[in-house]
Amino acid sequence: MYANGGYSCAVAIPRNPGVKLQMGVFTTVNGGTQVSDYGLYSQYAGPVTIYAKGTCVQFGGRIGMVGTEIEWGHCGWTPTAVTPR
Repeated sequence: MYANGGYSCAVAIPRNPGVKLQMGVFTTVNGGTQVSDYGLYSQYAGPVTIYAKGTCVQFGGRIGMVGTEIEWGHCGWTPTAVTPR
């Protein structure tokens, strides 16, 4: 997840790219629009970008059977990057 200038962007990248897996990524504006990209990919899913200046976003992703979801963060638009553990 990356945020800058009011836009939030998310990408799902596997640890070992090259093998086709079900992957997906989404981001949602609090109280509004959701943007997602899900499919069978070998490199990455996304990027998905949404305008969210002055509000919070929820984002998450899935690679194979493993997924994560972050509940409402990036409130405002301070530039930052988030890497899942």
